Amino acid sequence: MKQLEDVTRGESPDTGPHASKPTVYLAETSWDQRQSREALETELRLHGYAILPDAELPRDEAGYVAEVTRLLTRAELSVHLVGAGYGAVPDGPAQRSVVVLQNELAVARSQASGLRRVIWLPAGITTSHGDQQTFIDALQHDAVAQAGADLIVGDIEAVKAAVHAALARLRMPEPPPAREGAGVGPLVYLICDERDRPATVPLRKYLKSRGLDVQIPIFEGDAATVRRGNQDLLARCDAVVVFYGAGDESWKRAVDSDLRKMKGYRGDRPLRASYTYLAEPATGAKTDLLEMEEPNLMNGLAGLSEPAVERLVKTLGPA
Repeated sequence: MKQLEDVTRGESPDTGPHASKPTVYLAETSWDQRQSREALETELRLHGYAILPDAELPRDEAGYVAEVTRLLTRAELSVHLVGAGYGAVPDGPAQRSVVVLQNELAVARSQASGLRRVIWLPAGITTSHGDQQTFIDALQHDAVAQAGADLIVGDIEAVKAAVHAALARLRMPEPPPAREGAGVGPLVYLICDERDRPATVPLRKYLKSRGLDVQIPIFEGDAATVRRGNQDLLARCDAVVVFYGAGDESWKRAVDSDLRKMKGYRGDRPLRASYTYLAEPATGAKTDLLEMEEPNLMNGLAGLSEPAVERLVKTLGPA
């Protein structure tokens, strides 16, 4: 009963009433994205986040702009799900839709106070509505329309992951600056199947001997904790190495798909290096990668190859 009561109050089971979580402004959408918005709102409320707007907004332009501006001052993250529809147009002289107005107001708030934002466009989106297509084009190419935002292009799961990553970053205190001459080297996130944990030991030892901090995925704990921990590693790491050993071809493709969504976790911070490390057992898929001379491969099928790994070390800087 405790878990059910927590959820009814808008708190997650592991979150007490005094826990501090960011408030999210989940922008109103056009008709074609209402279902996606409802699904995301439900998920965030179940995790204990307060969602705005929490009441019906005015339908006249002046009242709408004033109320959205006020609500954005209470939010630490705004999320904009953009579809093919233009959206409702408040009564007023501008004749811009609520979707466009909310983005403009969130841009202003981001520029004034650093409001973080996530914008989602479904992959391959186009529309026959001229004004909406102009808005979509601006989101993709205009730095002002994107101000303060992670622009996510993909499926709804990609934006959910990006929103959770943004919220995790908001909740995480900034690390203290490293003292010169002390601290750990660049962080390498070594992505592997859980079955490969023992097989990664020689590679991890070598990279650590060269002054790098190496982390593998979190495998134990509840699903939400594991997801947040691994998203945090994607957000913080300087380089990614995919350890392609026990995982099959579908596992590798799933990892590659997740890595393509990394911008949602990292914002404007570029990844310094990304490699695939081939490990036993030998398979046709791994042989294909070698024969196709795919870039950034480390061939460890015959055991640890220090010269191949050294390329990563040199990319990240001297030990």
